[in-house]
Amino acid sequence: MSTFASAHARELQAHGIAQRGRGPNGLVVEEKEGVLRQRFILWTYDANAVVETDGYQAHVPLQHVSQYLEAVSEECGSTRDFRCGFYGIEIPIASLGLFAFQDDAGEWWELTRLPVGHSCAPELMHTVASTAAGHPEYVDGQYADVVAHVWVDNIRYAGPRDLVLAVTSRLDELASEAGMTWKAADTQTAAQRYEFIGVEWNHADGTVGVSRRMRSRLQRAEDAIEAGSMSASYVESLADRLLHASAITGVFVGEFYFVLKFFRRVTNALNRGEKAVDEKVVLRQHTAVASRMAATGCAATYRACCRADAGGGVGWTALDIASLHGHSEVVKELIAAGANVDVQHKDNGRTALHRASHNGHLQVVKELIAAGANVDVQSK
Repeated sequence: MSTFASAHARELQAHGIAQRGRGPNGLVVEEKEGVLRQRFILWTYDANAVVETDGYQAHVPLQHVSQYLEAVSEECGSTRDFRCGFYGIEIPIASLGLFAFQDDAGEWWELTRLPVGHSCAPELMHTVASTAAGHPEYVDGQYADVVAHVWVDNIRYAGPRDLVLAVTSRLDELASEAGMTWKAADTQTAAQRYEFIGVEWNHADGTVGVSRRMRSRLQRAEDAIEAGSMSASYVESLADRLLHASAITGVFVGEFYFVLKFFRRVTNALNRGEKAVDEKVVLRQHTAVASRMAATGCAATYRACCRADAGGGVGWTALDIASLHGHSEVVKELIAAGANVDVQHKDNGRTALHRASHNGHLQVVKELIAAGANVDVQSK
């Protein structure tokens, strides 16, 4: 059985979060990736129902993953994933024993307040992380020349190496002052290759792909798909991961309309209480197409298997993606299919020609100009 550091237990006691206990009553040990660790398992359904009845809805301003990808054209990036715990509701005396834990000196302790597991937790973590990171939507006058992205408790800076090093150093200093700690596995400083929000970033090549962790999860799903059944909750999470992967790889999900419709039916049934989370779902005719979709989601590069102008006037188009990465043959195919070479991104006004020239893809620049691209279009 794992134990808790006695110094940390005393710190919890000093802050009124724990007190000395009398013995084990409900200690939970979780095994994750071969390591045992103590966990406090909380059931917060009723508490969440109360705050939702009061009209609270968590506000976490996350964007579609495709909106973060342009940062791969920067020189390098730094990532931080901070460990965060908030303590809230006071535990009734009669229930203290249910939250007992042992420190490494053999002493028993009991939590006096519950760690937050409510619907407000993601918003709290995102706000703290954004403030610490100096995100411009939370802090005035910070890091105008560096891209700052926050995804709940994950932070990423991207930009010129010297500036990224400077802002990362400032973040680490602030974290030390505030008592914030980082997860070592997700700590990268001024790196050209790293993982962030399920994406594998390669600043050296200017390419992105599905992260190793997500590929591993998708590959594990193949066994369940081949077996022809999986739980309803697993279908829901698999659908989320496949859609996330398709946004990274540029795969046109309309090709998988019927399997997505099937996933939606399962998810809706879960939400309406018509299916239990552990109820088995038989895929039948969806097996082959779901397997194909899983394989597509594991692709490591963009693919231009969408309409030539998909996303035109709104966000990234297939031509934008091909031009950014210098895929001249794909650019020619898209132009032949009728792609509009002057479509501008809704946020920054950049065209495919801007992206190709910025990344030094001369052959793509030639193809675009030969197709009539306007060399005088201004970005925002």
